[in-house]
Amino acid sequence: MKQRIKESGYKNLKPIKGKILENIKQSKNSIYLTNEKDILFEINNMIGGLSMNTNIYIGIINDCCALKIYNDTGLIVKDFRICYNKSDIIHWYNRHVLNKSNMTPMKVDDILKFIDLLSNYSKIEARIDNSAFKIIFSGEIGGILTSISIISAGKNRISFKTMYYSKKPLKDGFC
Repeated sequence: MKQRIKESGYKNLKPIKGKILENIKQSKNSIYLTNEKDILFEINNMIGGLSMNTNIYIGIINDCCALKIYNDTGLIVKDFRICYNKSDIIHWYNRHVLNKSNMTPMKVDDILKFIDLLSNYSKIEARIDNSAFKIIFSGEIGGILTSISIISAGKNRISFKTMYYSKKPLKDGFC
C-alpha cells in the first residue's frame, strides 16, 4: 500500500490499515483507493451514475499535515481519514466543471489537487456553518485554487465539499 501512495505523490497521506480498513471493506457503499488512476475512474463512474459507492477513502492525513492545520486553525485532525463523497463530487462537477457558475472552468482530474491543498495551502480558515466544521483551504496550485472541506469529528474524517479556481489573487483573506 505505501508504495502505491508514494507513486501517486500523496506524501501528506498515510495508508488506512487495521480495523478502519476492514470497516471500509465491509461497507456496501464505500471504497478505499490509493492511486490517481483508480480514484479518477471511480469519480467518473460516480458522475456518470455507474457507481454504487457513496464514499471514496484515499488515506489518513499524516502527522505533519495535521500539526500544520492544528497550528493554523486549532482543529485537531490527527489520524483523520480523507474522503470524497458522491453527492459533493456531483455538485462540484455540475457547478465547476460544467461551469454553471461563471467561474474559471475546471477539469475532472483537477479534483486530485484537493489532496495537494491539504499540505500546500497559503491561507486556511476554519468556521462553523450549520453545525458543521468547515475548513477553507486556498493556495496557488495550477492557478488560484480554493477548496472547502467538512470536518466530521464523530467519523474522524475530512471530506471534500467543493473546489474552484478564483480569478482574483490571494489577499490577507480569501479569494
